[in-house]
Amino acid sequence: ASFFYAQDRRDSLQSRVPALSGVTFHRNWGSYLDKSAHTRQLALRLAERAELEVDLAGLGRAAELLKADLVTAMVGEFAELQGVMGGIYARADGEPDEVWMAIADQYRPAGLEGAIPRTLIGAIVGVADRLDTMAALFATGDKPSGSKDPYALRRAALAVVRICAEFPLPCDLNEAAKDAAAQRAGC
Repeated sequence: ASFFYAQDRRDSLQSRVPALSGVTFHRNWGSYLDKSAHTRQLALRLAERAELEVDLAGLGRAAELLKADLVTAMVGEFAELQGVMGGIYARADGEPDEVWMAIADQYRPAGLEGAIPRTLIGAIVGVADRLDTMAALFATGDKPSGSKDPYALRRAALAVVRICAEFPLPCDLNEAAKDAAAQRAGC
């Protein structure tokens, strides 16, 4: 692990963002670079609709860097460290606390009992990322059926509701889901 960390620290997290164009999010929806752009737009829209007092530059920055750790050696070797390593690398790069915490917290809550994001920016990007994923996969017919949920969309939906209720994040989930679907329909 220390070898991978040393390798990864040779470059900033920001410098890895363009490499996300080579990592497929979904066969019909492009790369993780595309997904990052969708998540960023949706996160900014969520903040606007909810009239939240949030650092929009920090929100955009967190969304831009959200998936950059997917192209690091550490996450390549230890996939379970997705998000966690992104937060660690963003902090080491000098990103503001709300940005690196949002990156580190993007998969919170991991289950029904897990912790929710620690910051408002983390809550917003966590909701936006999940809503974008659900919109993209539902649009291609990759939705849960019966006991099958290969993309964990039920868990993503529950996480969105938990974050909105417990943070609390005052957003209209119907409008947010419509925004996510409309954004994907335009692709």
